[in-house]
Amino acid sequence: MSNEMRENYGELLSDWFEIFIQDIANGRKWDLGKTQNIIDNGPYFKARDAISSGLADSVMYPDQFEDYIKSLNDKKTTITKFDKIDKSEYYVHEWAPKKKEKIAIIYAVGGIISGESNPGPAGSSRMGDKTIMKAIKAAREDKDIKAIVLRIDSGGGSALASDQMWREVIKTTNEDSSNVKPFIASMSDVAASGGYYIACQADTIVAHPATVTGSIGVIGLRLNMSKLLNKFGITSDLIKKGEYADFGSGSRLIKDKERKKIQASINDTYELFKNRVIEGRDDMPENANLDDVAMGRVFTGKRAADDISIPLVDIKGGFHDSIELAKTAAGMEIDDEIDIVEFPKPKDPFMELFKQSNSKMSTFNSIKTMLPSELSEHLEILDMLPIMMDDDMQMIIPYEINIK
Repeated sequence: MSNEMRENYGELLSDWFEIFIQDIANGRKWDLGKTQNIIDNGPYFKARDAISSGLADSVMYPDQFEDYIKSLNDKKTTITKFDKIDKSEYYVHEWAPKKKEKIAIIYAVGGIISGESNPGPAGSSRMGDKTIMKAIKAAREDKDIKAIVLRIDSGGGSALASDQMWREVIKTTNEDSSNVKPFIASMSDVAASGGYYIACQADTIVAHPATVTGSIGVIGLRLNMSKLLNKFGITSDLIKKGEYADFGSGSRLIKDKERKKIQASINDTYELFKNRVIEGRDDMPENANLDDVAMGRVFTGKRAADDISIPLVDIKGGFHDSIELAKTAAGMEIDDEIDIVEFPKPKDPFMELFKQSNSKMSTFNSIKTMLPSELSEHLEILDMLPIMMDDDMQMIIPYEINIK
């Protein structure tokens, strides 16, 4: 920046910051000095720190927030959604074939991110919490579905997104009293870190003997891109208000105080992870020290069930074993015929192709298919970038295992 440009943009930023502070001070009924001090002591990685500082009042999951909003209505208005109106009483059922019981299969595949999954012909490479939460909720509230199998193939990802999906699982197994139904976690190739996090509350965890599982641990990310940017001659000038306003910038090294904040947040998330596992596993030995099998360690499904001090897996088996277990848990006989209801619901492939035709990711995937296999395999690592950048706190297995 030239001196004149820095002065001009500095004045612009100062005006915005003054409005910003004044509005926060007015909204929270603070004086300007206190507001400035709270900003300079951020960022607040732990929710309870944000609450103790006064920036937030409480912590809620989205469904709890919906209930809170309804409570503000004081039950004066009843809302009926159109798709919840039962029209079945008007139908004639005498000629219909005999109804079979239904079991839901929810495919939780790919690195975990906040938002929507990215479906494709070979399955998703990114598992979006919104997609999986919607699928679990739909299966839970469908009275015709008698049990749910969550089929997991994921090395983890965003800690926040993992926790959001865990919330829907515990509602299905414990909290939504009118819709509690058997919930089986079925592990495929990998169910590690965030992939294990979303499984730990299941009634039963089934893993193939070769499944990579565990990796109970947390990684905090704050990328420093300064050397890479400098190599390409990319520089940035910074004008900031607030002591750590540039924390998210990848153009400088992290400071000691920032590192301590991140470490405290990692420790907090790690303790939460362990507590979720302890509370979710009914057969957890008394006075068990989960660190003996946590700290990021990974195990085969066989070892996770049989050969470690705290079993992380209940039963060794495959996909069909999980379905049979779900039938038994729902009170059915093994020989009973059932209908499988798959989630997420499949989308029209033509429309998806049309929607994705102009996307950068679609173009990138098309290029990969035209390259030699030796090169395209190495480019698969680029699929991890959106996952790594999705959240500062990651429950993710920090390496990839290839057996050839």
